[in-house]
Amino acid sequence: MDSARTDAARNLARDLYARKADAYVRFVSACGHQAGIKKLLERSGVLRADMRILDAGCGTGLSTLGLIEALRKCGLSWQTIDAFDFTPAMLARFRTALGRLGLHDVELREADVRELDQLPEGWTSYDLIISVSMLEYVSPAELAPVLEALRRRLSRGGTLIVFMTRKNLMTWGLIGKWWKANRYSRHELAQAFRAAGFEKLEFRRYPFPFYWLNWSNHVVFAGG
Repeated sequence: MDSARTDAARNLARDLYARKADAYVRFVSACGHQAGIKKLLERSGVLRADMRILDAGCGTGLSTLGLIEALRKCGLSWQTIDAFDFTPAMLARFRTALGRLGLHDVELREADVRELDQLPEGWTSYDLIISVSMLEYVSPAELAPVLEALRRRLSRGGTLIVFMTRKNLMTWGLIGKWWKANRYSRHELAQAFRAAGFEKLEFRRYPFPFYWLNWSNHVVFAGG
């Protein structure tokens, strides 16, 4: 994809989420994504004390807040939680939520995952990076390079957890048409992660009582 088409796709996604930010919040809340992410992370076996964590494409913060709930449920503190998104309207809602909850140690930045040099110099060496429903807005040709850029921000032994939309009939209309997102098969994702240099790759599933989210979502744990 040339730079003009890339910029056009980027602006389309930013405008879409600026216009539909409230609809997005209602949609993911109705789907139970925050609670599902919390339960999955609680049982993941990757959480430990004093982690450095990055949420890549945090949106309105539901994934970050689900992660914080999981850490607290496990009795774990954290060293750092950073998060970025490229849509100001989504970040504004996240800042409001953080203030309402009295959370003052989550650092937010506006940035595009395709241009991670926009982030502060110290935003690296993360024990855990999560990315929820964001990489669908990277073109298929850019997916492996973007995954590689995220891999370079992991610490030795760190884990990248990616939640991405499955390619099936269930997601064709609502996600593909309404939210203008790319969707992927398991094979396509595995190819992209391996091209990005990940040696360890595991597809996991949402646990009970959130099994139904597996119909529309891949959950990938990657490292190495």
